[in-house]
Amino acid sequence: MSLLALVADDLTSHRVPHALVGGMALAAHGLARATLDADVLVLTPEVVDEGMWTKVRAAGAKVNVRRGEPDDPFHAVIRITEPGSPPVDVLVGRFRWQQELVARAIPVSLPAVRIPVVGPADLVLLKIYAGGPQDLVDAQRLVTTPDRDAIIAEVESRIDALPAGCRREWERIKSTRS
Repeated sequence: MSLLALVADDLTSHRVPHALVGGMALAAHGLARATLDADVLVLTPEVVDEGMWTKVRAAGAKVNVRRGEPDDPFHAVIRITEPGSPPVDVLVGRFRWQQELVARAIPVSLPAVRIPVVGPADLVLLKIYAGGPQDLVDAQRLVTTPDRDAIIAEVESRIDALPAGCRREWERIKSTRS
């Protein structure tokens, strides 16, 4: 079983809603990007508890919990590693808009795992919120796909839930053509 499948199984067995985000979610939507890890978003703060990851630890993986400060974008980031496998980062979100996008995620069968994946518009929102250079390039790539109009309409309907700076970045991204 892949490390990502193991993590998804542990989250599912604890009834923790989760969704694949980041570079692997991009790939699930047909936009390949080299990535060295898998990112999974959850909104359940209890995943930082020591007893949460018993199956993962029993399989030999290491779990490193890094709690965020009150002003950090995430409550915590949990890095799960196992020799010979790409690491999995479990991002513990803080906001209702993140919870809503996890709820909208659609299960997708990927090699070695079936996992909910956020939709393209929600991935754009996450990328804009993250705001790093690669994140913004990824958001731009999503907006230049054949589904551009639908993605723009969805992002427009949800962007105001994010901080004001995200709206400015979104305006810049959507005005750029491929």
